[in-house]
Amino acid sequence: MEASIVAKVKEGLKKRATRVFVPAALGLAFFGQAAWATITITPSPSTNGSYTITWAPSGCSIINVYGFPMQYCYTLYETTGGVYGSLTNYWTSGGSVNISGHSSGTYTYAIWVSWSGYLGNGSALQESVDQSVCTTHTVQYYAGWVYSNYDQPPHDSCSFYYNGPIQYPSQYDNPPGAWCSAISPLPPAGTVQVCN
Repeated sequence: MEASIVAKVKEGLKKRATRVFVPAALGLAFFGQAAWATITITPSPSTNGSYTITWAPSGCSIINVYGFPMQYCYTLYETTGGVYGSLTNYWTSGGSVNISGHSSGTYTYAIWVSWSGYLGNGSALQESVDQSVCTTHTVQYYAGWVYSNYDQPPHDSCSFYYNGPIQYPSQYDNPPGAWCSAISPLPPAGTVQVCN
């Protein structure tokens, strides 16, 4: 008699475990029914530690998955030390937030989606973006017409207009399948701030 009670308890536990684990696995399997999240940081990179983060979707919504209602909630997390680093802030709705005073290249932003309903509960990382590191430099640029001869016979004359960071620019033309290169320097046309 005692052995049959133990067997019935084990069978009951097995059924409960199936009821718990199978719906959770199904919820994850049907996760593709929900919208995929996106994150945008502008400007990127930021030179002064101020930028705007937009993400979509945000908040919570109910989606029917094969006739079963499932709630999906999207949360934007801000961390230092990578996606799984130290949590510094989070937003559960809004879809846009302005950031200021952050050190360049320090923060990572990630959207975690959680789901709950008849098919199970769970959460997963959907999208992550690192804040870009930016160092500004002042770069000289040059502009003007280049008059030269092609580097291949019969060395016909060539010309092109150039505007950029190279004082002796070259351009490949096809035809004739040859380079037209400046033989005298282009004049400086100003400076530009470059972020890299």
